[in-house]
Amino acid sequence: WETVIFLFRTKMSLNTIQPFVRSFPPATQVLGACALGFSLLSMLSTTCSVFFSLTPAYVISGPYLPHFWTLVSGGLVERHLVNLLVFLPVLVLAAKKLETIWASNQFAIFILVVLVGTGVSSFFTMIALYSFTMHEPYIFSPVGGLCGVVGALIVGLRQIYPEQQLELFGFNTKIGYRLLPSLYVLLCVIIRGPLHISFAVYGTYFGWVYIRFFKKNDFLHTVGDSSEEFAFAQFFPLFCRPVVNIFSTVAYKMAVCMHIISAQPSAGQSSLPLTVPGTSSSSAGVTTQSKAVSDRRRARALQALDEKLALMANQPDIPLDDDSPVHTEESDAVPPSAPAAATVAV
Repeated sequence: WETVIFLFRTKMSLNTIQPFVRSFPPATQVLGACALGFSLLSMLSTTCSVFFSLTPAYVISGPYLPHFWTLVSGGLVERHLVNLLVFLPVLVLAAKKLETIWASNQFAIFILVVLVGTGVSSFFTMIALYSFTMHEPYIFSPVGGLCGVVGALIVGLRQIYPEQQLELFGFNTKIGYRLLPSLYVLLCVIIRGPLHISFAVYGTYFGWVYIRFFKKNDFLHTVGDSSEEFAFAQFFPLFCRPVVNIFSTVAYKMAVCMHIISAQPSAGQSSLPLTVPGTSSSSAGVTTQSKAVSDRRRARALQALDEKLALMANQPDIPLDDDSPVHTEESDAVPPSAPAAATVAV
């Protein structure tokens, strides 16, 4: 009977969980399952922790073979239960919202780019730190965590909701999405150890790089987001933006010189129509051309409205609607005694 009751409870719990899991898009389900599975296995077994976590020394020469796959899996492993309980709900909720808007293929490419970029950059950062300091924990301690992917997802939400404020459990936090990525990185620097800072920083940065320069918009047939409000300096407070602009401009010119992105003739970096190497620049210029056309139409409409209002001020009886009936001379005529009567009344 105990076995029957156990099986019945297990079936009931599965029937309750399945609708909840199916409410998430497919790529979000895979992402959440990998993060939960890798993290629980790493907590339960040291061998699994070495197998999934990014240990720079083992990437070069592992116990049996180089653990090159940890450059990707390291961004999906949390080795502490508290961190898993904090980051996993944020991960799946933000991923669900982005995948619903972007479609599954675009979202999957975004996550893969962030994981690879974060893992490779963190690996070389740890190797460089070890070369300068000869401090062995830089290459023999496992690094990683969900903070990198969560940072990239926050950047995606910031691009979609730049003017909205963050709400947690129905409570308005008064924190806008505009500065949320920089606040998130600052919080990770404070609460996470020095070995894990690189994942938070690189994850947030590569999330912005992909959306800014490489993410394709199938509806508008454009590449990237060249709007001024999504410039890298806009992630920071006003007093930091001039300094950030200097570094971002240098990084942009280096990327152009390395043919990672294509430069377009424009007055500033933020208004560049961006293209991916190997694609035509005609589709990438749609954003700038459309903006120019809309600005010209808006200016002509405002000018026509001003002329209409000025005409009405001079002749009050002329209606705004061109389809209205035209007044006759008899209706427009003013009795000669009207001004005098008005004067007496005053």
